[in-house]
Amino acid sequence: ADDMMNLSKESGAISDAITGKTYIPMLEAEEVRLSQNLLALWKRRGSSWQESHPLPVDPHKDTILSAIEQNPVVVIAGDTGCGKTTRIPQLLLEHYILEGRGARCNVVITQPRRISAISVAQRVAQELGPNMRKNVGYQVRLESKPPARGGALLFCTVGILLRKLQGNPSLEGVSHVVVDEVHERDVNTDFLLILLKGIQKLNPDLRLVLMSATGDNQRFSHYFGDCPVVKVPGFMYPVKEYYLEEILAKLGRHRHRHYEIKQSDDECVLDLDLITDLVLQIDAHGEPG
Repeated sequence: ADDMMNLSKESGAISDAITGKTYIPMLEAEEVRLSQNLLALWKRRGSSWQESHPLPVDPHKDTILSAIEQNPVVVIAGDTGCGKTTRIPQLLLEHYILEGRGARCNVVITQPRRISAISVAQRVAQELGPNMRKNVGYQVRLESKPPARGGALLFCTVGILLRKLQGNPSLEGVSHVVVDEVHERDVNTDFLLILLKGIQKLNPDLRLVLMSATGDNQRFSHYFGDCPVVKVPGFMYPVKEYYLEEILAKLGRHRHRHYEIKQSDDECVLDLDLITDLVLQIDAHGEPG
């Protein structure tokens, strides 16, 4: 982190980690104006998506926000399906907006893959509604759709954030960094955690949220000075198994007449006719979703 800071000083101005433009600290008058506008937009949203589509993480909202406010680093251990990926960034933004300081909330959320960074950003924008959609953006290699300045949620890959650190080593202007799927433990993510630990000495106001579904979460806690671990239960969507004979019966087919199990010398060959008929059957008669 110190080497990056020296590099930034040599090159002059630092870059805005959210927009990618030259970073200019927000004046107090501009911050107040943006915060008031965000509050007005939020109140015009009507009923929220969270209210009509609750997820297991929602009842833990106060516990999560309190932990993040009071600690520089928090590990959120949420089971698969609890909603941590889409809801926690929204909870942070909502909390700041309702307190009248929405312009100070600028969150960078890392995803391990490009497709997840884009799809999660689109999902969060949809949940926030048309009034707040411009405050959600994403950046991946060769594709960027940055959010509006002040009150921003930026989803990006780990590699993109590492590049941003070269132009803004202390992440000035960023209120939170959320590292999702931290349990995957690839080289880039581990390197990012090393840098973020050093950055917090340069930027003590920065809040770091590590989100993990599985694995040894205490190891992350110990690395960041025994930071708190907030556990959020999840749920698995019901799954029903069907055997081939049941599928054939649903299709009104007889195995020996229509679908032969074709085998080559080395491996089983996919029966594309059966797959096609099954997809058409699900599309015509399956339940929504």
